[in-house]
Amino acid sequence: MFNIIKDKLSFWSNNGIRFLYAFDATTGQPSVTLFFSYVTFWLAICGSVAVYFKSDLLFASINSIVFWILAFVMYRIRHLDKFKLDLDDRSLELSGDDDEQK
Repeated sequence: MFNIIKDKLSFWSNNGIRFLYAFDATTGQPSVTLFFSYVTFWLAICGSVAVYFKSDLLFASINSIVFWILAFVMYRIRHLDKFKLDLDDRSLELSGDDDEQK
């Protein structure tokens, strides 16, 4: 039973039906963190529009915007390879795969 489901999902993913994933343009691979960023972005947009119709939804709208920010940060943080914090000269250095290739 599980092999049938696994084969079907693999077939869909390889033949153009992208099941529950957003494809990252830089890697060409499916990305769950990018999918969460997309979903939370649309929830934040819907929540912001809903505030105009019902002001009681302000707290929920703020929460959806915070979730979108967290999802985007989690998506971007997966590319980090190097994190350096120097307290003496108060500097912060971040670099990832994309920064080193350019």
